[in-house]
This record gives sequence, structure tokens and C-alpha cells, in this order.
Amino acid sequence: PPFGLAAGQTFVGHYTCASKAWLFLTVETATAEAVEAVFHFVYPGSTQHGAFTMHGTWVSGRILKLVPGDWLRPPPEKVVPIGLAGLVMPAADDVP
Repeated sequence: PPFGLAAGQTFVGHYTCASKAWLFLTVETATAEAVEAVFHFVYPGSTQHGAFTMHGTWVSGRILKLVPGDWLRPPPEKVVPIGLAGLVMPAADDVP
């Protein structure tokens, strides 16, 4: 670890929770022991958005588990933080 993760990187994606939402995961720190990040979300077409901290540990090899931490500001109504788990892959440029 950290398998190419570095402070300042932002990963962009989307998910569906009642309606489609955009997510931006920004890495704050990444070491062999832990990853700290901020999960930002935006529900397009509405005013709902927010951000919370995430604390991650390497479960096995390249598998990273991130659990939700504190909200950066009070959350919108009916919104709860979620955790993430995934396989951290090398960048396409790094694959032989």
C-alpha cells in the first residue's frame, strides 16, 4: 500500500440512492496503514449535496475499506453517510 493512492487525488463516479447522485472522493492522506478521504456528493436537479470524512484500512492486498466519519457541515434531511469497499487497481499507464 498505498498502491498509487496519493493526497490530492480525486476519484469521480455516480451511484443511485432513490435518485442518481454524483460522488467525488478526495484522498487526504494515504499510507501503508490507512487512508483518509472526503466523500462529496451532489444530487443533480436538486439542492441536496454534502460531504463527510472517511477513514480507510487495507483489508487484504489491494482491498480498501472506507467507513464514514464526521459530516463537514450538517447533512441534508434523510441523507445518511455510506461506507465503501473496493479493489485499488494500478493506473492504466502502470499496467505492463
